[in-house]
Amino acid sequence: MKLFKLYNKEGDIVERCKKGERKAQQELFTKYSPLLMSVCMRIVAKREEAEEVLSSVFLKVFKSIGSLKEEVPLEAWMRRICINESLNHLRIKRSIFLELDSEDYSFEEYRSHNQEDPWATEELQRMIEKLPLGYRTVFTMVAIEGFSHQEVASLLNMEESSSRSQLVKARQLLQKQITERNYIVKHERATSI
Repeated sequence: MKLFKLYNKEGDIVERCKKGERKAQQELFTKYSPLLMSVCMRIVAKREEAEEVLSSVFLKVFKSIGSLKEEVPLEAWMRRICINESLNHLRIKRSIFLELDSEDYSFEEYRSHNQEDPWATEELQRMIEKLPLGYRTVFTMVAIEGFSHQEVASLLNMEESSSRSQLVKARQLLQKQITERNYIVKHERATSI
């Protein structure tokens, strides 16, 4: 029985990037920049700053790609770099967190099941962008990117209970915005009849 390795385009691009080939770097940038830009935007929120962060992400990716192990998924590795660079940017440019009391809150996750008026992803993204910076950062890392509170606490140099508290408060603010939005939509429908 003859075994052969299937051609892996992504693996080929990575190997060529490790050799410093500009064309491979351009291919990697073209393929992953939209995804990584969306990660930057969720954390940084301002397009100009997100573009700046994205540039530093790719510089770091190209500089460090030689250390990427074969068993580590490329996208996850680049996403981690992107999140770290976004957080570093926030640390440098702004003071991102206020001291919060470390009370632990219990929270049952809010889910919208409104079948008549499903709201677009863009609208939810705008609501997330309106959150205070600390809340938005923790919400993005936990609810969207899948980090644990322990990981968030470690990356942001905060207590785990503060991460939990900020997530709860972010969800409460989002829930309030969603409730207000649904009320406005229902009110507009009622007055247009």
